[in-house]
Parts: sequence; C-alpha cells; structure tokens
Amino acid sequence: MPENTHKDNAQAKPKPKKRQPVKKHDPHAERLAATFAVLGCLAAGATGLMMYYHLDAPLVWTSFLMVVCFLIAIHFHWRIQVVKRLCIIVAVLVFLGCLIWQHRLTAFKSEPPSLKNVSTAPEPIRSPSPLPTTETRVFLDIEPEKLFAFFDRYNDAQAEELVKPYIAKWTDVSGRVSKVDTELLPLRTGDKELRYGINVFIAGKRKDNRKNTSTQAIFDNPRWIERAKVLKRDEDITVRGQIKLIWGFGFYLEHCEIVE
Repeated sequence: MPENTHKDNAQAKPKPKKRQPVKKHDPHAERLAATFAVLGCLAAGATGLMMYYHLDAPLVWTSFLMVVCFLIAIHFHWRIQVVKRLCIIVAVLVFLGCLIWQHRLTAFKSEPPSLKNVSTAPEPIRSPSPLPTTETRVFLDIEPEKLFAFFDRYNDAQAEELVKPYIAKWTDVSGRVSKVDTELLPLRTGDKELRYGINVFIAGKRKDNRKNTSTQAIFDNPRWIERAKVLKRDEDITVRGQIKLIWGFGFYLEHCEIVE
C-alpha cells in the first residue's frame, strides 16, 4: 500500500513549465528611438512649411529627413534583425528617389517647354506687322511676381486667362544665361516659311525668393542675332522683349534686345 501511494504522488506532480525568454530592456535604444521620433515630427512640420511656400528644392530633403528619422526610430525601438534590415533598405530607396526628384526638378526649371510644344489655338494668317518702335511699345505695369503668383494660387487654365491682358506688353528680364541655341521661327502665323533666330534661356530669381525663374528669349532681329550668338553660359544679362507667353516660372519673349 505505501508503495502504490508513492507512485500515485509521483504521477500527480505537474510537469515544470518552460520559462519564456524575457526581453531585455535597453533604455539607451529607447531614448534614441524617442529622439529620432521627435526629429521626424519636426522634419514633418518643416516639410509642411516648404509645401506651403512652394520651396521645391528644400522640400525634397526635408521629406527625406522626415522619412529617415522615423525609420531610425523604428530601427532602435523594435530591435528585430528583419525590421532593422528593412529600415535600411527603405532608407536607401528613399534617398535614391529624392536624388531622382531633385534631378528632374532642376531639369524642369532650367529649360521651360519650347513654344513649338505649347498647344495654342490657331490664329488667322495675316501679313507680318513691323516691329513696334520705342514710342509705340507698352511696358508691363505690374510686378512679374504677381503674374507668377496666379499659377501658384490657381490651376493653369485659370491663370492663363488672368494673365491674358499682359500678353504683347514689353518687359525687362535679368539673370544668367543657361543655354543658347538656334531657332527657326514662322515668318508669319500659320505660314510654312521660316526665319532664323537665336533662342536664349535665362535663369533668374524671383524678388520674393519663393522660386527660381527661367525665361526663354527669342532674338530675331539681325543686329541682335549676331550679339546673342556670342553669349556665354553663366553670363549676366538683361534682355528686353515682347511677352508672347507667361508661365508660372517665367516668360516667353519675342523680338528681344540686350540692354547694355
């Protein structure tokens, strides 16, 4: 009888449970995660300001900083190898994406679309009129920044309607030469006969410092064609021309002259 009781007691004993591994708390990693989370929030606020003021170039890198700060915070908080590797991969992809974004942004600002690629309604064929003399020229009576601001506030179709009263007026534009090439221009609207001209791209800055400008200046007078041919890249220049088109970042000018 005692032997049976001993056996029953031995069988009744519960099996010991396996102890679960306890995660080690790392205060230093948690502090780093919290710090980078705060930095990410600050970068998010800076990104919002860049978007509000249309500062495209800083917006690229404030966005990158915001994403990277949050990724680093996740990296220190989770402490799992798969998550850490994923954060590093995403950070590299975001960096490459920002580089492409910056490159396309710079290329877009440096060279506005050619007049040949802008779709405009056909106008009736008429004989070419003589160039306006100094006495008959009507100069722009509004700050260019106010015209460019229409494209910031409204869509392109609305802004183009608002700037129509200023087309064909004359204006002076200052900046640095970014590109010089030849241009074949129609002798008159809708005519297949062409005339020779020089096309100069001028990079400048808005007075309100919100964006850079890029103006396309066409030199079609023989006197000024010879002068425009020898312009050098990054040369400071002031041109005077008649407004043919207005974009959100500059003008398309015809019959241009160089203001000495």
